Amino acid sequence: MAISSEEAPKGTAIGSLFLNPSDRWHQTIPLNLPATGAFTIFNNAAQPLQIKHHRVSNEAFKVEVTTLEAGKRYQLNLSVKEGLPLGLHKAVLIIETDSTETPKLEIPLSLQVVSPVTVNPAKLMMDNVFVSQADYDVTTYAKFTWVRFARGEGLELKSLTSDLPYLAIKVESVEGNKQVYMLRVTFKDRPPVGTHQGKIKIETSHKDVPLLEIPVTVIAK
Repeated sequence: MAISSEEAPKGTAIGSLFLNPSDRWHQTIPLNLPATGAFTIFNNAAQPLQIKHHRVSNEAFKVEVTTLEAGKRYQLNLSVKEGLPLGLHKAVLIIETDSTETPKLEIPLSLQVVSPVTVNPAKLMMDNVFVSQADYDVTTYAKFTWVRFARGEGLELKSLTSDLPYLAIKVESVEGNKQVYMLRVTFKDRPPVGTHQGKIKIETSHKDVPLLEIPVTVIAK
């Protein structure tokens, strides 16, 4: 007997099937960390349902099917190969059943691999630097950016440099066990009048992210 609407399981309904927690999967992980997930398929029809076959369009994604209750409930355990490069990785999980109502399910899968060390803001605009004013103290002008270590502890910042020679970068504060650094960016000398483009370079102790670069725009008036 089919379950009534009041007793229906949580999830997304596709025909007589319920996919819990959703009819798609997405996860964001730092580089070189594992990613896993799970779906439950619940058959809400009176007729038993069998999963005949399943496949994934991207070989980096693996899915194993476990029968929880024959004809009624199945669990899909998802894992993604470690070591995928930075960026968005997509796949489609295709499930074929013996149901005439829902013979095929297609579940979108996606994994966003991000850097384990990030900078925010990722670029700096240092505008309204009034160098034409004789009494203007450029050393009082400052911008801040934060370097964060997503997983783990003990990140070291080995050097802070810039190809704009008048910039000064220093660590203003450190949070946790070297997990978050606040950097202060200011001037040690007056920049020339005009718009200047450059970079701040941060060397780190992380083997996968040895160098971070922050684009900088300086507008001196």
